[in-house]
Amino acid sequence: MSFKTTKEVIEDGDRVILYLSPSNMHSLEVKAKRSNKKGEIIDNMFHTTYGAVRVVSLIGQKYGSKVELSRGWAYVLQPTPELWTLTLPHRTQIIYSPDSSLIIHLMELRPGSIIIETEFKKHGLNTFVTLKERDVCLEGFGEELKHKIDAVFLDLPHPWLAIEHATVALKQTGGKLCFFSPCIEQVQRTCAKLISKGFIDVHTYECLQREMNVQYRSLPILDLECLKYKVC
Repeated sequence: MSFKTTKEVIEDGDRVILYLSPSNMHSLEVKAKRSNKKGEIIDNMFHTTYGAVRVVSLIGQKYGSKVELSRGWAYVLQPTPELWTLTLPHRTQIIYSPDSSLIIHLMELRPGSIIIETEFKKHGLNTFVTLKERDVCLEGFGEELKHKIDAVFLDLPHPWLAIEHATVALKQTGGKLCFFSPCIEQVQRTCAKLISKGFIDVHTYECLQREMNVQYRSLPILDLECLKYKVC
């Protein structure tokens, strides 16, 4: 799967998004066969709330095509960063579009920026990044990255343990550190560590998104006759 290029026709091995509704979509790999729990090779059938689809039937279809299910229909879409975020399995906290947009803005990222992202889980973006597995809290980011990084993003259970290593990785002209933590206790410990290390301009943000819905209602005309009075 790659977000860099687009295709017209679905091929064997592609990753597609099966779109049933804005709140009901699935990511699946297009393969004719799969293994069941017993290890047997069987036809690959994907089951949805509107029925099942034979995955092999998607091969040769154009992206955006409407496919028929046993009790409805769905669209087969090419993955985009937004759709991939919405269909990614939620094992831990997920960084959604409002969060990622704020992070990119605050870290002042631009084409050509060199960024380190550390996390405790898989993100599904290995087509865009160089992956290395190590304990950054103990080992740091490696001598080869010393003073070469524009920004460091830490999505870890104990981000304060990696702050000293992140400082070494940042360019000597300066850089940005960003932390993503679900608990306020983590935020407090991280901020205390930053201040003790001489960091300035430390901010904490909570990004909330609320959609406004416009509704039209008919209201009765008020009878104001009782308010009338005569002037003598």
